Formats: sequence, C-alpha cells, structure tokens
Amino acid sequence: MSPGDLIKITIPGKGGEDFSGQYEVNQEGNLEIPYLEPLPVTGLVAEELASKLRTILLEKKFFRPDLLRVSVQILDYSPIQVTVTGEVFQPGRFLINQKNTTSSTATVFTNAPGDNPLNRYLTTALQAAGGVKPTAEIDKIEIVRNCRTWRTVDLRGTLTGEPVLDVPLAAGDQIIVPSLGKFQQELVRPSQITPQQIPLYISNLTDPTEGRLNVQGSQQNAVNFTYGTRFSQVVIAAQCLGGTSVSNADRTAVLVRSQPIANSEKTLSVPVEKLLQSSLDDQKNPFLMPYDGIACYDSKAKNISNFFKIVGDILSPFNPFLLFFRR
Repeated sequence: MSPGDLIKITIPGKGGEDFSGQYEVNQEGNLEIPYLEPLPVTGLVAEELASKLRTILLEKKFFRPDLLRVSVQILDYSPIQVTVTGEVFQPGRFLINQKNTTSSTATVFTNAPGDNPLNRYLTTALQAAGGVKPTAEIDKIEIVRNCRTWRTVDLRGTLTGEPVLDVPLAAGDQIIVPSLGKFQQELVRPSQITPQQIPLYISNLTDPTEGRLNVQGSQQNAVNFTYGTRFSQVVIAAQCLGGTSVSNADRTAVLVRSQPIANSEKTLSVPVEKLLQSSLDDQKNPFLMPYDGIACYDSKAKNISNFFKIVGDILSPFNPFLLFFRR
C-alpha cells in the first residue's frame, strides 16, 4: 500500500459499521479510521493490514475475539514515486502507474475489489529507467523499503521464459541493480527489463541519392532502432556502403559511444569492408547502446571526385560569378 491508495474495510456485525468504509491512504502513509490513532500502512498488503487492524481493535476492547472479523480490500492503486539506481541506462526518480484519464473504461472498475496494479511492478520501474544494461546482475536486484533491504529479486526468467516473481512496489521504494562486472550478450535484446528500441544519432553526409533511406532526421532528433542492433546493421541502413566499388569500397564508419560498456572503446573507426567481414566480432562490430553516434566518411576516391567537381563548377562558363566579371 502507498499514499493515495483507496482501501475498503469491512467489519460485519454490531459495531462494525463504525469502522467499515472506504479510506484513502494519506500523504504520510497512514489510514485515518474513526476512534483510532493514524495507522501506518505503507508497504503492507491487504492481509497484513487486516491482521494489524484486528490486533488494535482487540487491544482497545472494541470487540470480543470470537465475534471480530476484518476484511481489507484494495480498490485502487495510486501512482507512486520510486527511485532506480545502478546498472540501468537512465537512473533516477520516476512516477509509475500514472492513470489514463482519457480511457472510457477508466472509471468503470474504479471500485472493483482486487484491482491489479499492472504498472506498479518492479519490471515497470526498470523500463521507466531505460532498462538494464548488459552488465547488470539481474538475479540479485535489490528493493530497499523503509531504509532496509526488503527483498532481493531474480529476474532471469524475463529472458529465459522461466517463472518470474514480479514484485508490486510501494511509494518510496528504491531499486538497486548491481553490476556483474562483465558484458552479457544475452541481455542485449528487447524484453520486459531491457529497452525495446534505442535512439541513435546517424550522419551520412555524402551526395544524396534517390531513394536513400531517411534515417538522419534533424540535428536534434535521434532515430530509433531495435535493441540488439549491431554497428554494421546501422551502417547498412544508413547506406554507407554499396554502389561503385572504386569510389565506395574504402569508406570509413565511425562509432562514438555515449555510455561505454564494460571497458569498451569510447570511439571506434573501421573501414566498412572490414566491418562487414567482422560481422560477428563483438570488438569490431559491437552491439549499439542508447544515444550512440554513427558517422560515415567518404573514400579518398570520392573526395577527389568531389574536389574536381567543385573546381569544374567554379570554372564553368555558365558560372554566374564568372559571367558577372566578363561583362
């Protein structure tokens, strides 16, 4: 339970109506129930709250033990703030389980007991933080609640297909993703805990050709590729190779890393022909990470060709600049 959650308490029998009703957890994480002190409930599940409330009511002698029954149901889960640190691409504080106010069904089931907090799970928080890095130790993800380690979770099943215990989070939880200290290729693909797509910056500034794949976008906008894409695949998508072998065979592709992973190089420059020949070499043809930059440089033959083209354009008799001085 977290601040903003809507709770329904039911106590049947005589006197139960004084305590039964719907309550919202306040910003301090307490329930304010008539005739009782504020009751801290942050982090509790329904069964724990029912047991705690029963104990308090019996201690205050409001009911006889043999006549007291307490039912607690969570009607609605509120958005919560959690923090994610460690081996994720965008660590920070995130608001998860935000309500979709435009949905026509948003209010239909608001008061239905057993509302499932689909967007308050651990995997949702990891996605909000950009997904885990290839160096993450995903079988030892730590959840800190109320300043102590509350649970350590194994999420390997999200990639292997084995059963996974995806844990509902509470407001203020801190998720710590430890580092294994080495690159894990099996983590470089879309999943519940890794990115679905990654933004890349691409530059292929050569003479435009008809039908060129538009992957450059604007200077401010990156282009999305499926997570797990290699350097060579983006070079091909950007049309940095192909065409006339004399002018294009010795073009060079450059990779600029935004976040070097596991001691990888910050920059990498490779002739495109060698890049294709090393398609399975993780050092020469690495997997790309979010916001990496890829640039393609023209070959010497292409540069010489462009130089003479520029000179030819300048010396052309139809050049407006020369025509002006001939008058």
